[in-house]
Amino acid sequence: MAQDVVPFSTSLITAADVNTTINGEPRIEDLRLAEALGFSLPRMIRKLIRRHLEALRQFGEVCAKWNKPTDRGGRPSQTYWLSKRQALYITAKSDTERAALVTVQMVEVFDAVTSGRAVTKPKRERRSRVPRPISKATLVSYASWLWGERVRVLEELYPDVPPGHRTGVAVNNPGYFFHHRHDERVMPPPSTRAEQVLKLVGVAPLRLA
Repeated sequence: MAQDVVPFSTSLITAADVNTTINGEPRIEDLRLAEALGFSLPRMIRKLIRRHLEALRQFGEVCAKWNKPTDRGGRPSQTYWLSKRQALYITAKSDTERAALVTVQMVEVFDAVTSGRAVTKPKRERRSRVPRPISKATLVSYASWLWGERVRVLEELYPDVPPGHRTGVAVNNPGYFFHHRHDERVMPPPSTRAEQVLKLVGVAPLRLA
């Protein structure tokens, strides 16, 4: 059965996604592979992995790490770190539109890491870029734009519904799960993307004094 694919992301696999410190060979995290494959819900790749555990063990040990619940609660989860052959197997079984592209990417990246042509760091040591601070006025402008954008979107979605009743929000789509994830990841705050979104739609951000 084909997986739902996120249509707007081009999440290429790079050498930075390969961890060389786990069990003595290069491996890739399950959720990172899912993102590259375009899963609308990256955590669903773990069900796929569990369904094929016996086959994956034919390629060597399946390395898994238990993650404790966050301060926000939730249940413990398991992260799988897949070797090259295990990742290629899961990619083939994913049945997504990007499977062929991701297969090529993984072969090239893993070969580069193995041959020493790429320098990698463990994924847990990678640091996200910290955006420069933005002004409160920019955030206020962003909030105003988001409110107006939501009004216009609901008008387009439900033209025959009176304005006061256009309040429903669908909860089973990638947009909803960006802010309400079921895995352990915490998404960056709105201030990290406000300026970029405003620039994209042609609204000039307000600089810090």
